Amino acid sequence: MQSDIMKQKYGEIRDWMKTALAGCTEEQRDVFRRMYNHEGKHAHDVDGIPDSKLSWACVQIENTVKKNKARKDLADAKIMAASENNEYVGTLLSAMNPQALSEADQEVVAAYIEEASKRGVEIPQ
Repeated sequence: MQSDIMKQKYGEIRDWMKTALAGCTEEQRDVFRRMYNHEGKHAHDVDGIPDSKLSWACVQIENTVKKNKARKDLADAKIMAASENNEYVGTLLSAMNPQALSEADQEVVAAYIEEASKRGVEIPQ
């Protein structure tokens, strides 16, 4: 038997889990589903998880959310650096054949193009 306050708290935890999982990638939700939903339910359907497993499930979700945030922050930092190098990269792209660039400059251009295209930033011509 469970007290009403515990039912409420577990409900709040499950609500948080649903929200957090909605922000994860499909692949991450699939992993979570395989670990906790053996009945083939959606990953965000956490109502069937036993209360005894909620704490560890929350830790796993928290770690995934933190990792996703760190990746996003790193990508944002790269795009900011690329934006700051926009003029430099634009000069490299317009002035030369990319194969004629030094290896270091090729890496700068490739990183800029990759991050800029992911973020929808206009690539200088």
